[in-house]
Amino acid sequence: MSKKIYYKGFEAYIWNFKQKFGDDSISHSFTEAMIGQLCKYFLEKTGIDMGKSKGKIGFAPGTISSLGYSIDGNIGKLEGHLICFYMEVGGAINWKTYDGSIIHPKDQVDEKNIEFWFEDLNVEWAKREWKLYSALPKLGFTLPSLHYKVLVDHFNEHFYVLVAFKSKDQSIVESVANLLYHTCNTWNDHSLTKSRKLGIVHNCSTQILEDNYLRFYIDFGSAHEKLLKQILEALNDIPQIEKVTITSYPDEE
Repeated sequence: MSKKIYYKGFEAYIWNFKQKFGDDSISHSFTEAMIGQLCKYFLEKTGIDMGKSKGKIGFAPGTISSLGYSIDGNIGKLEGHLICFYMEVGGAINWKTYDGSIIHPKDQVDEKNIEFWFEDLNVEWAKREWKLYSALPKLGFTLPSLHYKVLVDHFNEHFYVLVAFKSKDQSIVESVANLLYHTCNTWNDHSLTKSRKLGIVHNCSTQILEDNYLRFYIDFGSAHEKLLKQILEALNDIPQIEKVTITSYPDEE
């Protein structure tokens, strides 16, 4: 296929499949045909483009032990669930060949001879979940005046602070990571000593730290939403920051 294939919502499943059955257990041509057709299938059924969902819609195994596939005649099935945000909206991935041949995931495939679809796709649930959660979240506070661009894409109790910098400077990126740690730790200290109503940050960690990019993970726990405002205000003191994104679904592409 000439166009770029959307892997984001399938990559974890494919990785787990290869971990369990081996690197050669699912071929590149099978993967590309499967993902390309399923994205088109989902778009035709729901009007929602999986390729623009940044992983908010994806296919996942039920459990690692249940991960696998079966063949019945010329119809194959990859066990798993289609997830839209937090809701299961479909079941296994099915495929069949037009000429009646049997195809396993490891085989090379001709896209014109194979058809993929989601089993038990609940179109109305998918539309409802997408409409409910895809809109930009409403914050419980007014965004402060900031020198950098800010996008609040999506967040729940687990979210990421993605920081893009104007230029490459490892020392600045490291200092911002330390600032985020300090802000979260100070919040917890204040909550424990002054007001437990503020809640506690359960965990935070630096996940990616490059010369001009930082991904910082926060398990918000019971912490108050005002902590997010404090984080944005603290970052405003760093002139080298170009953009900050708050999201539960970091785009790794």
